[in-house]
Amino acid sequence: MSERDQRTTVTNLLKKWDAVAVENPVHPGTPDVNCILGWVELKWLREWPSRAESIVKVEHFSPQQKVWLTRRWVKGGSVWLLLQCGAEWLLFDGPRAGKYVGKVDRRQLVLNANQYWGRKPTAESLAEAITRS
Repeated sequence: MSERDQRTTVTNLLKKWDAVAVENPVHPGTPDVNCILGWVELKWLREWPSRAESIVKVEHFSPQQKVWLTRRWVKGGSVWLLLQCGAEWLLFDGPRAGKYVGKVDRRQLVLNANQYWGRKPTAESLAEAITRS
């Protein structure tokens, strides 16, 4: 799997909520998926670091993306980061994403996620987690 495959998976999961993949070269930081439930930035890692205490580095989580996620959340938007690492999936609201993703170890990521799934979430569980905020 890759981030491209993840995008297809998530847009299919959220199809019922009119999900579309978004590419916006004009405004850097715009999340990957939009639907009637909100915006979702996608990040994908093949596997967790081999050492438990290692920081889970997330390449390509840009400063513009962090600002976009936080700014929209603070202004009342529904904005999320969905991290897939191997079979596991973690959902973070905008501010938590900026605070924890790429900065802490696996244990801290799981503890600070809004939602954790040990395998791919169902459409209903993902939608419920996004709307629970």
